Amino acid sequence: MLDGVINLGLPVRVGSNSSMAEMDVKFRVTGLYDRLDGRIHSARDMKKPKPDPDVYLYAASLEGVTPAECVVLEDSDTGARAALAAGMTCVLLRPAQESAPYEDNLIRIETLKEFQPILENALFSQKLKTP
Repeated sequence: MLDGVINLGLPVRVGSNSSMAEMDVKFRVTGLYDRLDGRIHSARDMKKPKPDPDVYLYAASLEGVTPAECVVLEDSDTGARAALAAGMTCVLLRPAQESAPYEDNLIRIETLKEFQPILENALFSQKLKTP
């Protein structure tokens, strides 16, 4: 999924409530660290954990994009609240049988395979609207 998003030419950043030390270990063990190095942000280390939107707003500012141009992939209610509070589109990874906050303002997916096509469709729609 990550490779697919990167291949679309979209910037990727991680905003997490985990500490930088925790994420360092997690991303090294999973082999993702090299692709995300310098693009990982800790709300805990910023002293403003989610649902505060600051970690997402900070990541957007580093990319030089507005919140409205951002799509956040989340797996927690707290993170979804933070993304929506930041003014970003939120895609929530959640089984259909489980409830979610703000049902009407979320795009829900059940598997990560569904994420890249959503971004592709959004990019295609955006190109159609551009004169």
